[in-house]
Amino acid sequence: MYKISIPVVISTEQFKMEETLSELKRAGADRVMLAVGEIPFHRETRRVILDKLAKCVPYYKEHGLEVGFWAWSFMRADRHNDPWGCDIRIGHDGVENPVAYCPLSPGFVADTQEFVTEIARLGVDIIQFDDDYSMTFSGGKKDHCYCDRHMELIRKELGEEIDRETLFEKAFSGKANRYRDAVMKVSGESLLWFSRKVREAVDAVNPKIRISLCSVMCAWDMDGTNAIETAKTLAGDTKPLIRMINAPYWCVGKAWGNRLGHTVELGRMQSAWCDGQGIELMSEGDVYPRPRHYVPASYLEGYDAMSRFGGGTDGILKYMLDYNSSPTYETGYIDKHLKNKSLYAALETGFSGGEAVGVRVYNTMTKFGDADFTGVEDVMECGWNMFFSRAARVLVDNTIPITYRGTGLCGIAFGENARHLPPEALEHGLILDIRGAKILTEMGVDVGLDGVGECIAPRRTPSGCATPQFLYYPAEDEYTVTGYGPKSAYEVKPREGAEVIATVRDELGEKIESYRYVNAAGQRFVVYGFDAYFTEEGRYRSYAMQRQLTDVVEWLSGEKLPVSCMGHPDLYVQAKRDGDTLLVGMWNTFADAIDQPVVKMDRAYGKAEVLNGTGVLSGDSLTLSTLQPFDVIFFKLS
Repeated sequence: MYKISIPVVISTEQFKMEETLSELKRAGADRVMLAVGEIPFHRETRRVILDKLAKCVPYYKEHGLEVGFWAWSFMRADRHNDPWGCDIRIGHDGVENPVAYCPLSPGFVADTQEFVTEIARLGVDIIQFDDDYSMTFSGGKKDHCYCDRHMELIRKELGEEIDRETLFEKAFSGKANRYRDAVMKVSGESLLWFSRKVREAVDAVNPKIRISLCSVMCAWDMDGTNAIETAKTLAGDTKPLIRMINAPYWCVGKAWGNRLGHTVELGRMQSAWCDGQGIELMSEGDVYPRPRHYVPASYLEGYDAMSRFGGGTDGILKYMLDYNSSPTYETGYIDKHLKNKSLYAALETGFSGGEAVGVRVYNTMTKFGDADFTGVEDVMECGWNMFFSRAARVLVDNTIPITYRGTGLCGIAFGENARHLPPEALEHGLILDIRGAKILTEMGVDVGLDGVGECIAPRRTPSGCATPQFLYYPAEDEYTVTGYGPKSAYEVKPREGAEVIATVRDELGEKIESYRYVNAAGQRFVVYGFDAYFTEEGRYRSYAMQRQLTDVVEWLSGEKLPVSCMGHPDLYVQAKRDGDTLLVGMWNTFADAIDQPVVKMDRAYGKAEVLNGTGVLSGDSLTLSTLQPFDVIFFKLS
């Protein structure tokens, strides 16, 4: 069952319990998450929250809803009201984090245990901690805790005296080392120790209450533990519950460079990490800051349909009620949700099976501890950004279907992910960026890289304007303007026998930027000269790149893509096979309509069933009805 959970902020003047219930019922919610933001130290303010919850929890449960409580965890805004003398976190520079507390602080542990005990006594089904349940992100500061308690444990682990700044410099400069191991181990153990203390307090009231983790990016890797381990510790004897991190509101301002399809792929990636772990997963259907003036309902509905089609999640935390206004102020999200109800039902009955097919994206969960940070200026920012799959972005932006399981048609591994490849990945063909190619070369794999030249960065004229750079695609004698970013791409020097597939040209000449290569063992590689961690999307968002990648997949694998549809920016596709049947979902996430798109398949099919549109099948081609902006169409080929 795909469960609909809806968060409701109860700490505002506009909250109305009965009207909220009416909207929850209208939306068909299964679960309500009663949110309050930060838990205050101030006892009178805290009592107001508890009194309101004491009315809401039984009321919503009596009306058939599962009820959760949701709040921040390590952040407090009213430090001056702290009755315990709780210890604040200290950065590696010795500066206090002004709002985030240390999990090893006895006072903070006592305060948290006291509060969750009171919440548990109210009869909630779930206690959920927000994105600040992390060791490396609280209040916007990306850093581990280097307070006296943490430093004492780290020094004991290392067996030497060392100050904060020296420790940070040794730990996070260059390659993996024992200093980094010590920081990560102590950090992770402290978060898990705190999690056990929280679980103990809740168990003393009711061991059946679930404790849910909202998994911010760094919770999967940088904390010294990972979201799976943390969620299981918080869960105790209950089923672990994770709200993933991949919100559709990001695409409005392209937060962290994400577009709508990118956010859905992040959810599919996290889901694959959780395979076989017995964890309930909710996608993060957040439209912050709400209402639709900020984030259109079409973004949320497209995201929901994409997530449902892809499978791997048990439901969605769907933010359809405005956080600050009355329950009926913004009804558009629920209206649009209900309009798509029949579509979702049809997806459930006709398109829920099958396994994803396409290019295998290798994006390993834990790589921060083993990463090589040589030349990286801001290690913590880089580690944070390593969560995002640049490889998936390149494929999404070129309408290429993705899988996160098995070997796929071929594979793609950017950056540090190349360090963690399974052996079978090398036998099915790989697309690499320059960082990934260098890692495999250092590991003794011949990817055809004979050397790396200078950084190909845009030069500036005396007036400060960037001189234009052009990518040249020899296979089709085509030029495109490119935009790498200030230090992302490098001239590559391929070995003899490599075939150049793109060069960079400017007023100073031409340099090799990418090539394809078969080594003596018959292993095939395509190497791009950009460093994906620092490359801007202008490098790979082009029709020429789309055509090249489509050809690259066939060259690497000897097979065609299951579906391809050329020439339409931000046409997002997912594909699944269920026996001999191919299931496909296509979303137009661009502002232009796509007039009667022609989809090419890897073989001829005899029958096409189309949902939410029409299609005319002719062998290995399917001509679809027009896709308006933010339209979706599904089809089944057999």
